[in-house]
Amino acid sequence: MEEGRDGAAAGEQRSARRDREYPTREARRSSTVSRGGLDWRSAENLVKCQAMDGREPVTRSQHLAGLSPATAYGVVTDFPAYPRLFPEIKEARVLARTPAGGGDGAAGEIVRVEFKAQVVLAVRYVLDLVCRPQPVDAPSVDWSFVEGEIVTDSQGAWRFTPERDGTLMSYRASLNVRAPLPGFVLRKVTDGLIAASLPAMFTAIERESRRRQGAAAGAGAGAG
Repeated sequence: MEEGRDGAAAGEQRSARRDREYPTREARRSSTVSRGGLDWRSAENLVKCQAMDGREPVTRSQHLAGLSPATAYGVVTDFPAYPRLFPEIKEARVLARTPAGGGDGAAGEIVRVEFKAQVVLAVRYVLDLVCRPQPVDAPSVDWSFVEGEIVTDSQGAWRFTPERDGTLMSYRASLNVRAPLPGFVLRKVTDGLIAASLPAMFTAIERESRRRQGAAAGAGAGAG
């Protein structure tokens, strides 16, 4: 009996301490977030809007044997085709096209595109992409951030230059995200959009470039 009374007293002391630390039921439930039991409904009350920024830009280059710079450039700048080529991109909508430099378009054009992607969670962002098809043996793309949801900044570029029997395709990108979510979730979003997906993205671009170049060659032979 003495042991039972001691156990009951200890339980009452724990309850009293819990009530002092977390006086409301909501506070008690929210405390599970900081103690390892992640409650997504209450996480927003404890986790401030964290930002993932200041990370080193991601870079990657790949030799595309037998492909011209213009062919690879044509695939990268075919923005409406992105949902078909890249699984994480769910929608790519061209909002506007304006001549670069305010000229007649000889310097290329600025294409404003709205992207919607799904990597861990849904994100949306709008970019201005300066697309320069000339010179034909070294076309380029540079982009800057306009606005977005979850994504708060993105800068990057594509370069296509002749190399041996084909093209050297180079990519550089940085991405910042901000949301009321734990840091590890934001890292997954950032990595999923610009790092982890890179090998598959390059493979998709090369595959589509070869398909288009082959189709163009076939059409030319047929016309001849």
